[in-house]
Parts: sequence; structure tokens; C-alpha cells
Amino acid sequence: MARRVLTSATIPGVAVLVFGVAMVGWLPANGASSFASPAASPVASPSPTTDLLATVQANQAADAASAAQTATALATQNAQLQAALVGLATSETAAKQAAADAQDALGTAQAGATNAAATSQAQIEAGQATIAAQATEIANLELSATANALPTATPTETLTPTATPTETPTPRPTATETPEPSPTPLPKAGDVLYRATTKNGEFKRWAASGDWKVLDGMLLNDGTECTDDIYRGLETPYKPGSLGDYAVEVQVQVVSGGKCFNYNSFGLNVRLTDQGWYGSGVYVIEGQQGPAFIDRLTLNQEGTNVDDYTRLVEKDFEPDSDWHTYRVEVQGNHIRLLIDGTLVGEATDNRFLEGGEIYLWCHGPQINVRSFKVIAL
Repeated sequence: MARRVLTSATIPGVAVLVFGVAMVGWLPANGASSFASPAASPVASPSPTTDLLATVQANQAADAASAAQTATALATQNAQLQAALVGLATSETAAKQAAADAQDALGTAQAGATNAAATSQAQIEAGQATIAAQATEIANLELSATANALPTATPTETLTPTATPTETPTPRPTATETPEPSPTPLPKAGDVLYRATTKNGEFKRWAASGDWKVLDGMLLNDGTECTDDIYRGLETPYKPGSLGDYAVEVQVQVVSGGKCFNYNSFGLNVRLTDQGWYGSGVYVIEGQQGPAFIDRLTLNQEGTNVDDYTRLVEKDFEPDSDWHTYRVEVQGNHIRLLIDGTLVGEATDNRFLEGGEIYLWCHGPQINVRSFKVIAL
């Protein structure tokens, strides 16, 4: 069997195998042990195999030492890590214990404070009760001593003087300044002051009675009024008052002639007062041209009869069954009558200059009225 020569560069892990082969090759062929007693064999000089074995052993020792150092270092690090973990766990446990101890201490302190406050309150209340009891006892002793020292007094009636009433001055009323009313602006010429038509239903507010009626919003007269007494007619709702200058327009349709012999007529009374008025109208005489006219009627002092009857205007006009517009104007001392916009007549008179009232009148004929209007002049 051939020998193998290993150098010092041999890998430490293979050194044992090589060493074993070398040892086998070194043994004698007869199998006898080469480790003879020193006395039996002479001392031989070191051989290459011996050097190799020494090298291998040195390497093994170095590896073992290095491994031991590494193991020692790892063990040291592991111990340090275990110590650190133990220290961390110990610190966490200590912190939790400290927090629990602090919480217990806080609870104990709060309970102690509460008990102390309750004890103090109880002591205060007990002291107050003791003081009150002592004060009551002292007051009772004083009353008892006074009752024993003084004789019993007999109550006497005390006369109360009658109080003399004191006159209370009556307060003088404080004068309150009444604000002056703002003047009502005068209407301008052409302003419509009042209007009643079949469409606006204003005729229903009129006090129609007797021969005057309202049907379907239209004002009617049935022609039954034929009295010889003073007849002013139907009072209209609008009162001109101090307004003396105005015009009245009325649209009238004659339905039939009347049976009042000398009074078959209709018209308007304007500036009507207790002294008299101006009357304007139209006579309705079948087959004849009844005149259109303006009259001045002055009453007696009692206002029971016409004292003066004066015709100021008269002109022929025959009303038919058509609708016509009759207009009376009073402006200053001037009176005018117009029919369908055409001037029929005018007059000047100084008797009645105030606004007065406005009446619509009818003697005998039957008429329809669909419009009534008052206009400022």
C-alpha cells in the first residue's frame, strides 16, 4: 500500500483521515505494533510522518481553541441577552407594580379625605346643636327669673288715636297737545270722485226703496211716484260737502212714459241744502217734445214748501228709448246742462254756492240707470 504525503496546507477536517492512512502504512507487515518499549528499540529520529501528525494535531488544537472561543463568545452574548430580557421583564413588572401602588395610595388618600370631611361636618353640626341647646336653656332661665321677680301685670286697653285724614291734592290734568290734522288735498279737475255702475255693484249700497229698486246691479224706477209734495228724490251715497264745483253724469234709458199729468219727468238735484237746490231734468210726454230744463227751488223757512220756483234754462228735447248721458255742471255761480256731450243750456245764479248733496229723482216715467258718476271741476 503506497503512502500519502500531506502538507501543512492540508484541510484540517481531512487531517485525521490522512493520519489514519499514514499510520496504517507505517505499521509492520507482520502486524506487530510499532510502539515497542524504548528499551527494546533504539531512539529513532523524527520522520516526516511525525511532523505531519504534529501539524495535524496543532491544527486540530487551534481549531478546537477557535471553536471554544466562538462558543464562549456566543454563550456570553446569549447570557447577556437573557439577562437583558430578564431585566426588561423585571422593569415592566416593577413599573406596573409602581402604578398599582400609586393608584392604591390615591384611593386611600381620597377615602381618608372623604372620611375626614365627613367627620369635620359631623363635629360642626354637633357643636352647633350644643350651642343652640345651651342658648335655649339660658333663655328659659332668664324668663323664669323674670317671672318670679315681677308681679303679674293686668293688661290695660290701649286707645288708638283716630287718624286725621290727609287731603290728597287732586292732580291737575296735563294738557295734551292735539296734533293738527293734515289738510286733505283738494281734488284736481277731472278727478272721478265717485262712480256706481252695473259692473262694480255699487248701486246695491244705495238706500233704494219705494219706487226705486236694484235689479241685476242696475238701478230702476217703477214710475209710481206722483206726489205734489216736495220731492227731493233718491239720496246718493256721495256727499260733496264743501266742494262746490263738480259735475254729475248719469246714463238713463226711458222704459215708458208716466201718468203724472204735469210731472212726468226725471233728473238730478245738485247743491241740495235746507234752503233749496238746483234741479235739472227732462220731461217725458208721449208724442211731444218735453223740454230739458234747469230750475232753482227755494224753500220756506220751515223747509216744508217751495217758496220760490224759478226756471233758469229750458230747451226742447224728446227722449226716446235709447240710452242717453245727462250731465249737470255747477262751478262757482255757473250752471250748465249737457245731453250726450251737447250743451243744452246754461245759467248764472248766486243763490246756492255750497256743495250740498246730490239726489236722483223721477216723477211718473219708468227708467233704467246703469251709470252714475261725480267728477271734480
